[in-house]
Amino acid sequence: MLIDVRVVPSSPSFAIVSKGEIVKIYVTEKAENNRANIEIIKKLEKLTGAPVRIVSGLTSSHKKIEIEIAKEKWEQLLNRFESNSKK
Repeated sequence: MLIDVRVVPSSPSFAIVSKGEIVKIYVTEKAENNRANIEIIKKLEKLTGAPVRIVSGLTSSHKKIEIEIAKEKWEQLLNRFESNSKK
């Protein structure tokens, strides 16, 4: 599944926020030396249990990410993050 995301580096904590078609991923690492990209891949692989790769946008805040999961599983993950952020 391909997902278009906007990455916000140097955030206080890792989070995924979805508003309609826009998905923002907040990462704690700075956007230098590939650190934010590495955090995205590691966290998403841990959360989904599936391979993750950045298809485009390696040096941009706008990225296209490929995750080998079903759309339903991705939507469940987004819902879980939304529920946790409201607590």
